[in-house]
Amino acid sequence: MRRDMSNLHHPGRPEYAGPPSGIAGYVYHNERIAYCWSYDDRLHVIDAEKPKRERAIRRACLTHLAEAPVEIIEAGRRLEKAERRLREALRQYKEKEARVEYGRDGGAWRRYWKATQQANGAYWSLLDAVQAYLTPARKAKLLALLKRLTPDAPWNRKQLVFPRGKARTSHLG
Repeated sequence: MRRDMSNLHHPGRPEYAGPPSGIAGYVYHNERIAYCWSYDDRLHVIDAEKPKRERAIRRACLTHLAEAPVEIIEAGRRLEKAERRLREALRQYKEKEARVEYGRDGGAWRRYWKATQQANGAYWSLLDAVQAYLTPARKAKLLALLKRLTPDAPWNRKQLVFPRGKARTSHLG
């Protein structure tokens, strides 16, 4: 079976055949360029948590711009691992809290607190790696590519603009 390779840049549009993650445009409504460690996860968040009137525009504008360097990918994996540990520690803490009176067993709380600190550290490491990668010259090139790939994105110099009522995206490609 032959894969259609015509959509290599727009994960939220039909027949996307590009990489599963990378440096992308419009990952968030108020940031034009960011690292997205999973386009599928981001699209799931858009479909599950964002207002219905914003979904079509968010999906149409999400744009893969470049492969992420190994430093960013590794930092993203460390964050993902730390977040898994945090979720597990929180689950254990809540489970323990339901069984015992608050304050009697500090072990679960300490594990949760430690996992929170580790996840925060991993998050900041990822942000630092992205900032180091996005030099002014590289960012300018990526912004030019983003403008070329999504010329009609409703960006007002600060954020994506979502019209009231049903969003029309036919002009976005």
